[in-house]
Amino acid sequence: MNIRLPFGILTILAGLALTCCAADVSADQLKSPWDGQPVALTDAEYTCPDPPPFSQSLDAEGYYIDAHHSVIDPVKKAAYEKAAEAPDHLGQWTTQAADDYLRHGSRAGMALHYHLYALAPLIMLAELGEANGIDTYSENHNAIDRLVNLCEQGLKHPEIFEKATGVEQNMPDKISGAVIGWAVPYVKRHPDPQLSAWLSQAGSTAFWQYGGLPPS
Repeated sequence: MNIRLPFGILTILAGLALTCCAADVSADQLKSPWDGQPVALTDAEYTCPDPPPFSQSLDAEGYYIDAHHSVIDPVKKAAYEKAAEAPDHLGQWTTQAADDYLRHGSRAGMALHYHLYALAPLIMLAELGEANGIDTYSENHNAIDRLVNLCEQGLKHPEIFEKATGVEQNMPDKISGAVIGWAVPYVKRHPDPQLSAWLSQAGSTAFWQYGGLPPS
């Protein structure tokens, strides 16, 4: 079974990596681009949608019957497996759906999308680094700049990725914040007329995985 980490976990790991890089800086000295910014509160009502039906608990007895957990009681094990059927089915269904996509989905057609998507945590990490005096943008011979340029060219000329993958790319209907929300903080440090033009036409530049953009 393949293990897949959700985006939020990747950004948390990126933050931990930054902390390791800044081992000589104490925790109370670390800064964030969000520090000192006012928070807008709202009293607007919001009703969360109901979760999909699934078992939310597991009521079963352990089936090992010795102190070293090496001897199994078959009756207790059968009862445990019966109680675990619902959550097991949910996990198996999710895994099967993901594996089916890996086998049959057009992953090659999403190559440009994945490149664009990768820029979000990378630029978040770089911005956190800048706030703490760490020039992450210049790492690996300005790798982030090179990735930004490749993605920009891919949005203008998708045939670049089509030639590399052999399949047509799934292009966005509109270049919105969901596509280039990471460019908001990026262009402040690295002016780019094309990215700025796309941002001005995007309508919303919100990038929900960020949980808010660095302040202006």
